[in-house]
Amino acid sequence: RTAATDGHVQGGSGEQAALEARVKALLALAESKDSEIGQLKGQLRAMKAQLGMEEELEAEPEPEVEGISCDVEAALGQLMEQNRAIRGELSQLKSENRMLKDRLNALGFSLEQEDLLSQDGSSCCTLGESQPLSNSVDNLDSESSELPPYGGATSSDDALDASSESEGGPTPAPDVEREPEPESELRPECGQPRAVQAVGKAGVGGATGTSEVSVACLTEKIHQMEENQHSTSEELQATLQELQDLQQVAQELSNENERLSEERALLLETLCQQGERLDELSRQADCYRAMLAQDGGAMPPLQSDGRVQELERGYLQLAESAQIEQEQLLGVQQRLTAALHAAENEHAEAESIIQNLKERNRHLERLLEAEQKSKALLAASLEDYQAAVTSGKQESARLKGHLDEERRRLAELYSLHNAGEDLDLCVLLDSARADKERLESMCANVQEELEHSQAEGHKLQTEIEKVRVVIGQREMAELRRICHSQCSEMARTLDKLRGELEEKETEIADMKETIFELEDEVEQHRALKLHDNLIISELEGTVRKLQDQTHDYEREIKILRRKLRDESEEWRQFQTDLQMAVVIANEIKAEAQEEIDELKRQLQEEQERNHKLSMECEELKNRRHEGHHKRTTQWASMKKIDEGPAVERDLAALRQSVVSSRKSSLAAEPSPTVKTLIKSFNSASQVSRGAASAVPTSPRTPLSPSPVKMPPAAAVSPMQ
Repeated sequence: RTAATDGHVQGGSGEQAALEARVKALLALAESKDSEIGQLKGQLRAMKAQLGMEEELEAEPEPEVEGISCDVEAALGQLMEQNRAIRGELSQLKSENRMLKDRLNALGFSLEQEDLLSQDGSSCCTLGESQPLSNSVDNLDSESSELPPYGGATSSDDALDASSESEGGPTPAPDVEREPEPESELRPECGQPRAVQAVGKAGVGGATGTSEVSVACLTEKIHQMEENQHSTSEELQATLQELQDLQQVAQELSNENERLSEERALLLETLCQQGERLDELSRQADCYRAMLAQDGGAMPPLQSDGRVQELERGYLQLAESAQIEQEQLLGVQQRLTAALHAAENEHAEAESIIQNLKERNRHLERLLEAEQKSKALLAASLEDYQAAVTSGKQESARLKGHLDEERRRLAELYSLHNAGEDLDLCVLLDSARADKERLESMCANVQEELEHSQAEGHKLQTEIEKVRVVIGQREMAELRRICHSQCSEMARTLDKLRGELEEKETEIADMKETIFELEDEVEQHRALKLHDNLIISELEGTVRKLQDQTHDYEREIKILRRKLRDESEEWRQFQTDLQMAVVIANEIKAEAQEEIDELKRQLQEEQERNHKLSMECEELKNRRHEGHHKRTTQWASMKKIDEGPAVERDLAALRQSVVSSRKSSLAAEPSPTVKTLIKSFNSASQVSRGAASAVPTSPRTPLSPSPVKMPPAAAVSPMQ
């Protein structure tokens, strides 16, 4: 039973140390998990702020590490709002780029027609200017299409583009969607008629009105582009500020991680010290148990049996509870490891989202640069348009003034002709002839100018027809093919983005479930942490109780050692006294043997003497007369009668003295010591010697009993 108790105690102490180490490790792991969850939460908030969340959400204070699970639902709502904001923003940018492309293409054709009407041979320059604009817009569209999909935004952009196109007019099928594009490009969104037909049929006034409308549209578009550029620059500035805040938060989290690592090192050091102290106490307890086991023969077993059984039951209960707690802590460790893997996966996903956001920021910067370049090109074209419009306005005003003057003169002539003034008729006729000649010359000049302008118009018309033929034959087919390929590619991209959107939605649902699971695990971890703290406090109380019991055992061991030392001293003294008593008894036995031999020799001498006396008596009997024979026999019988009671009285006195001395010694001391034994031996020897000395003095007969044959009772009883 003692060996089993020692084994249970050693196993309980080892399991207790292992459990304490495991509890400390789990506490450190929980703190590191809390810090990692806080770091991921900060990164998530930074990404939400980077994606343009509301200022109220940005102004929310960062929760503490221990209150992470309270903001999981809010984080999910913020993610959904972030996704919707990204979709709206990207759809708006897509529609604006599409509208700018259409408008710039339309404005490129109108600019070409106005240059053909205003200047000679300027159509090539106009086409050369419109081509970079369309190329720049195509570059913008290509860059916007290269934007990485995030949260299903690109697919929603296409859907929103389709809805925006359906608002402007009916949307055709995907395979014939881009076929009427050249005609739609010639139709600007400002409300003017088709530029080619207006330029081909209208005169100078129609060209001036068209140029004014186009200038107004360009001015409006430039204002819109400036607003878009301003909003884009503000968004980029806010993104940079959020990135700086994210870097600052990362620095703070790294400092917090260092602090937690230092605290963990301190806790580990404290745990090692406590483990060493517990090992030392367990070794001391084992040593004390071994000493108790060694001294178990000397200790009374009935005094410590109940206490040992209680200790065994306590140790067994402690071992069972420690095993159960170890299994619980292993389960907690497995759950925390799974939570750690999930948090690491979420961290990797967050890092990928951050990389996507950085790529999006770079795309936005490239878009901003392209918008700035297109703005510069539009500003230059606007200046050219304004110069052409001012020159056309000046020419129109001059021609209008000249026409009014001619009409006024013609009215004066009609009035004078109707009045019939004959006096000045010749003068008037001369003046009329001069005016007629002048007017004829002017008309000839105007006719020449008209013919020249008509020739220029025909020339421009032929050039326009040539341009139309070239565009219709070469570029239209290419544009239609490109449009069909773009439509098919966009349809494939749309299907792909829809699939990605579904995947993202499933990922969002999985993330939501993961967030709920993490919340449950955090709650379970908190409960387990509280339970572990209670267990630790109970174990500490148990350790204190064990320490108190150890101190009690030490005191009892000291008392038992003291008692054992005293009893061992008494036992050694008793053994020495007993050896001395044995030696004395042997000496007494030898002396008694010598006395017996002496008494036997004396007995033999007395017998011989008695024999001689009997012989002498017989001789005397024979010698004396018969008268004296009767008196002699009477005297002999009387002498025998007197000697027999005397010997019996001596033996009875000797026995009574020995019994009385033994009773007095037993009554005085419950356990006879060596001194009492020696005194009893001495008294018995003196009595025996007195009896032996008294025996020869009395006359004995052959029938009298010998007192020497009775052994001393006091000398025999103590040794027995």
